[in-house]
Amino acid sequence: MNRLDLLKWRFFLPAVVILSLWVFQPWGRMGSVCFLILSLLSIFLGVHYWQKEWQRIMVVSEAERIRELMSKQRHDWLNHIQVLMGYQMLKKPEQISRYLQKLMKEAERERQISRIRYAPLAVFLLTLGVKYKEWEWDVELADSMIVGDETDAVELLRLLECMVTWLKKQGEEYLDWTKIQLRMFSEKKTVSMEWKLLDDDGNIVPLDFPQTEWEEIQQKMRKQGAQVLAMQDQQLISLHYAS
Repeated sequence: MNRLDLLKWRFFLPAVVILSLWVFQPWGRMGSVCFLILSLLSIFLGVHYWQKEWQRIMVVSEAERIRELMSKQRHDWLNHIQVLMGYQMLKKPEQISRYLQKLMKEAERERQISRIRYAPLAVFLLTLGVKYKEWEWDVELADSMIVGDETDAVELLRLLECMVTWLKKQGEEYLDWTKIQLRMFSEKKTVSMEWKLLDDDGNIVPLDFPQTEWEEIQQKMRKQGAQVLAMQDQQLISLHYAS
């Protein structure tokens, strides 16, 4: 039983006690009426305070996530500054220019993701590196990438969450990689995602997963109206969703 379940029982314990006493109360109909009123009141108060506690937990959880994201951004920028200062000390202006161009490309990628209207989808893509720290993430949205209405955006978010959860399982049990490249693009009403797994040296890690694992993710995706395939000699995972 997790912490939330324990909290839930704490709020509804009075109602459980009153209902238990109701069974053995010796005061007949009048006693039953009183216990009924007390039971309904305790359940109402339990629901009320549970909702307040749930809201508080969600606020704290969101604040912690934002704090972690800001901490990661600060750490990244300190690293960038150190790299640039190192190039300056070594008097390598061409390296400084190249590095600044790289930072500009990263900022442009984040800007493209931020333009997604459905905020939960945009936040998920922007915070992949915070939530899944075990990997370095390279997320790119092609210029052709168009997210339709909110219904499509919700479905895309579910597909992404499902895929990342599956990859996390594979990383724990079968393969070892350090970086994930994710490219998203759309053509007409079909959204496509291309996933590549890379090692420390930037080499593509072959998708040598057991057949049962492939069948599992393919079945999950079919249930959500999507198709997932291994492409280019097991070097690329391709996912397609038609809205």
